[in-house]
Amino acid sequence: MPYSLLFRRALNVIRRDPALLVLGFILALLGGGSGGGGGGNLNFSFASGGDGNGGQMPSPDLLGQVDPLMVIAIVSIIFIVIIALILLFTFLQSVAQSGLVYGVDEVDRGTDVHWKELWRVGFSARGRQLFRLRLMLIFAVFAVVLAILVPIFVFATITGAAISSGAEPGVFAGLSIATLLVLVIPFSMLVVAVSWVLGLVVNLAVRDVVLNGTGTIESIKAGWRLFRDNVVATVVTSLGLLLLSLLWVVPVFAVVVVAVVSVALIVFGLGATTGGFTPLIVGLIVIGGLGAWLLLAAVISPLVTYAETVWTLLWRHLRGDRPLENELISA
Repeated sequence: MPYSLLFRRALNVIRRDPALLVLGFILALLGGGSGGGGGGNLNFSFASGGDGNGGQMPSPDLLGQVDPLMVIAIVSIIFIVIIALILLFTFLQSVAQSGLVYGVDEVDRGTDVHWKELWRVGFSARGRQLFRLRLMLIFAVFAVVLAILVPIFVFATITGAAISSGAEPGVFAGLSIATLLVLVIPFSMLVVAVSWVLGLVVNLAVRDVVLNGTGTIESIKAGWRLFRDNVVATVVTSLGLLLLSLLWVVPVFAVVVVAVVSVALIVFGLGATTGGFTPLIVGLIVIGGLGAWLLLAAVISPLVTYAETVWTLLWRHLRGDRPLENELISA
């Protein structure tokens, strides 16, 4: 497997059409941030005087006036909004990734690509098929997380009930640690390994969906067969990209974090001197959060574009469609 050719050729493809970096930025923007949080009352105050209730808990009478149905309604609305945002971001990620993978393949083929064509592919049936693949993976990850958390929660509940009924805490603490070491840690390591392999298979399956129009299940089967027949090449490529990610992201990310923390300290310092979160401070926080999100996406986008290019070229090479030894076709 000519790894040096793979990584060099990916760089040549991006150099030939830097517009691919724009789609990489969009993909990084959609997948790189867990969009802004926050909520609750914005009128927090750093001042401690004035009100007799200072830092005390609300009285039981006040809590008794809260309508449970209203609480359920608010929680339900928040849950629905979160689900809607996840679906929206997942769909837009699928659109951007479909266009990027298609664009990389066309540039490597020697074809001039246009924005209209890339977006057409993103919103086509292949983009929607990739959206379904992503949804299936989200549900799979959710099921795995539940499989890890539920046994821990059940065991913790049983342990707590036994201790509250008069059992010796030390015995159950020892059993908890032993169970964690014997069951949870190996199981978690197994989940990490399986997730990594699944990620490699999915990287290959994505290309089958976008470039071959294969269905969801069929693409995963095809990705698994290609991975199974080329384990070493796939794993080495993945490790190479992981190393590149560490060399690229970690130093730059450290600088970004320092900048964000510095701005946050300045903003909260202004809030402390003005006695609370004024509309100006809130606006600065929102602008700063959006700026940090855009900055992180800009930092990650070259790496995202490069990784998508490498996986696309690797997929073509392993299938024998377009060997890496062939020269990059120039228009």
